[in-house]
Amino acid sequence: MSSEKNRHYTLAADPATPQSALRELAKNHHELWPTLLANPSCYGELRSWIHRQQHNTPLTRSRSGRYPGTDDPPSPPRQVLSLSHYPRRRLLVFGCLAAAMGTGLVFMVTTLYGAVTR
Repeated sequence: MSSEKNRHYTLAADPATPQSALRELAKNHHELWPTLLANPSCYGELRSWIHRQQHNTPLTRSRSGRYPGTDDPPSPPRQVLSLSHYPRRRLLVFGCLAAAMGTGLVFMVTTLYGAVTR
């Protein structure tokens, strides 16, 4: 297997590969479809497209090298930024919340203890 083909298989299997690259691999390298489907980063529309293509695509290629009747794969979904994309920020936010709750709890206990002992 050539080094270029190895690189394509590595990209197809790597969960860190950008979704736009997965789309291009699916479009240009039909032999990678099983590997792309096994990648947890493969988005839903691309999975559906691959399944449809596998069902509708003949087993042989035309002379042009392109499978007849294949359309382009769907574009990856727009990424919505949220705290789940930033694990450090999420940890910081939850850490600050926990510290604030702990401080409030200490303040409440000392206030109650002071009121009871008077």
